[in-house]
Amino acid sequence: MDIMKLHSRFSRLFLAPIALALGLVATGVAGPVAAEPLPSPLGTGAVSIKGPSSELLPGVTVEILKDTCTGPAVWLTTTTDRPDAYGAFGIGLEPGDYCIKTRSVPAPYSPAADVTFTMEARPANWVTVWVPGPIIKPTVTGALVAKNSGGWPINGVTAHIREGSCNAHGQGVWQNTTAANQWAQGGFGIALPEDTYCVTTLGVPSGFHVPSPFETKIVSPSPAWVTVWVPGAGPYYANCDAVRAAGAAPIRIGQPGYGPHLDRDGDGVGCEAPR
Repeated sequence: MDIMKLHSRFSRLFLAPIALALGLVATGVAGPVAAEPLPSPLGTGAVSIKGPSSELLPGVTVEILKDTCTGPAVWLTTTTDRPDAYGAFGIGLEPGDYCIKTRSVPAPYSPAADVTFTMEARPANWVTVWVPGPIIKPTVTGALVAKNSGGWPINGVTAHIREGSCNAHGQGVWQNTTAANQWAQGGFGIALPEDTYCVTTLGVPSGFHVPSPFETKIVSPSPAWVTVWVPGAGPYYANCDAVRAAGAAPIRIGQPGYGPHLDRDGDGVGCEAPR
């Protein structure tokens, strides 16, 4: 659905109780009144438009269609060069199947193939549209990993990567939140051309503090590892009795207070309930 439709639905939801109350006062009628059905849940997230070197692309117009690539259009937008949404845009859609068609691209890029995806009723639905074009620079793959002062990975750290020095404006090229994945615990995968980048931490879990931005240089060969050191390791638990007394059991790797002495089987979850 488009933005106007979203606004209309949320307005009806907000205004319905007021209209009902006014109606009862005007008519003097008390009793059950059929309530307007609640709107369907939404899935939220973002669409990023990228070239073959993993560069984010402003100036690309895309259209989202419902169900199939010949279905009704529900979204039309053009990616911008704003720092907070460089080459990407946020979406809010009812759960279901969708198709993204690329309507126009800047030179020297070519329109992308249609992309189909399923929207789930949750936040952080993420879709990438890859636009054919020239390979600008060799791309180096790897991962960004967030760690506490003890060297343990931290899930739930949101980091933003932009080109150039932290003392100058540069375009954003990557943003994600660290998690357990195939690349690294407490990390997320990256693919960047060789260059200097500024890494800014946007959010950290409770018990930690946001570190200052820092610069990193990406060079070949892969893999490239970027480490974000997050101060404030949270509480220290000497044993599982202390964890349970604090109501923190089970405690997982990446959470404040986790340590290998609490995780005897090394599965990333400490102080599990006895079996």
